[in-house]
Amino acid sequence: VLLNSVTLLLGSAISYMLARKTLRPIEEAMAAQDRFIADASHELRTPLTGLLLDNEVTLRKKSLTAKDVRMAMERNVQGLTKLKDLSDTLLDLVARQQKNAPRTVVSVEQIVRSAVSQVAPMANKKHITFVQNIANNTLTIDEAKLTKLLVILYDNAIKYSKPHTTVTLSSESVGSDILLTVHDQGIGMSHEEKEHIFDRLYRADASRSHGDGYGLGLAIARKLAHDLNGSIAVQSEPGHGSTFTVRLPRS
Repeated sequence: VLLNSVTLLLGSAISYMLARKTLRPIEEAMAAQDRFIADASHELRTPLTGLLLDNEVTLRKKSLTAKDVRMAMERNVQGLTKLKDLSDTLLDLVARQQKNAPRTVVSVEQIVRSAVSQVAPMANKKHITFVQNIANNTLTIDEAKLTKLLVILYDNAIKYSKPHTTVTLSSESVGSDILLTVHDQGIGMSHEEKEHIFDRLYRADASRSHGDGYGLGLAIARKLAHDLNGSIAVQSEPGHGSTFTVRLPRS
C-alpha cells in the first residue's frame, strides 16, 4: 500500500511538471499578447486625447476665423499622420511576429543601400551624411527583416543627431558571424538609459522623448535581430553619440 501511494504521488508530481512545461510557452505567448494589447491601447490613447482636447478648445471659441480653422486642421493632420505611423508600426510588429520569410544569399552592401534609400529624405532635411565602411560580405538571411532592422537603426541615429553630422555604418567578419555597426554623433545616453533602451515603449530622458518616436522602434529592432538568430547591443555616453552593434550568423 505504501509503495502504491509513493508511486501515485511520484507519478502525479511528474505529470504536473510535464504539464507545466507544456503550458509554459502558451502562458508566455498569452502574456506577451496581453502586454502588446496594453501597449497599443496606451500609445493610441495619448495622441487621440491630444486631438480631442485641441478640437474642444478650438470649438469653445465664440468666433472662429478662417485662420483659426486652418491652424486647427493642420494640427489635426499632423496628429493623424502620427497616429497612422504608430498604427503602421504596431501592425508591422504583429506581422513580423507571425511571418517567416525564406532566406536568400544577399550582399551587405545591397541591404545597406536599400536601407539608406528609405531614410535619405529625413537625413537630407538635417543635412546628415552617411559614411559606409562595408566589407565585401554576403549573408544567407531574411532580406526584408534585416533591411527593416537597419532602417530602424538609421532612423534612430538621424532622429537624435544634430544637423550637419555623420552616421557611419561599418561591417566586419568575426569568425562565422558578421558585425554591423551603426554609429552616430547624437546626444548619447546614460548607463540607466542603455539598460532600458530596447524595452518596448521606453524613451529615455526628455531630450529623447521630444522626438516623434513612440518607444517601439528599438524594441522591434531587438525582436528582428532575435528572429535572424542574432543579437543587438549599444554603447553610448551622454553627449558622445551612440553605437549600435548587430551580430548575425553568416547563414
